[in-house]
Amino acid sequence: MAFRRLLVNHPNFVVDAPPEQAAKWASEGVYVEHSIVFWDDLDGLKPPRPWGWDTLMAYLEAVGTDRTFSFRPRPKGNPVRSMAFGGSGASC
Repeated sequence: MAFRRLLVNHPNFVVDAPPEQAAKWASEGVYVEHSIVFWDDLDGLKPPRPWGWDTLMAYLEAVGTDRTFSFRPRPKGNPVRSMAFGGSGASC
């Protein structure tokens, strides 16, 4: 079976993969997705956040932005999802 694209969602808490594992997957062509709502304050969730910015930065530095992307859930009344990071994952 062949795959055109493979995606790992939320490597830091769904699959509990460290940045080094995510980097290995990315080197094999996998895209890595993070939910940006866990790090910013635009979603209306109240602090404390489950992870600090240092966690996200560790993944971005290990994987690179060309294999990392994030979709923000739609705010009420906004029909367009916004893209964060802008790496080549935009084509996924």
